Amino acid sequence: MIKAQKKELEPKVRFLLDITIKTANLKRIRRSRRRWLKTTVVVDSGVYALVRHPIYLSFFLMSLSFVFISQHWLNLLLGVVVMSFIYNDMRREEKNNIEKFGDDYLRYMEQVPRMNFVLGTIRLQRRMKQKVK
Repeated sequence: MIKAQKKELEPKVRFLLDITIKTANLKRIRRSRRRWLKTTVVVDSGVYALVRHPIYLSFFLMSLSFVFISQHWLNLLLGVVVMSFIYNDMRREEKNNIEKFGDDYLRYMEQVPRMNFVLGTIRLQRRMKQKVK
């Protein structure tokens, strides 16, 4: 029997690919913020009923997955830096939203978690049950 050989990327190539993708994600996060400035009401339906920052969460999880996939100490270091930037951007965005939307956003913050989609799902189910009663 002939076994197919599994080709893997060289560690240096994987590392460079990882850095490129993470850098592109950071640029995308910063650029995308401009498009959402025109929102005039707090959106609390759809995915925004589960987590307050679904796009930031996806970038955070993608960075975390690259750390686990690459299994290189430099990627771990870079991943921690990128994830801290993403988290700080989320916090800054929340401050801006509090200034923009006031009490509506504070109520939204009490109902919907920042990134924990499991807790967000549980809270959404509870809110739906309360509406039925």
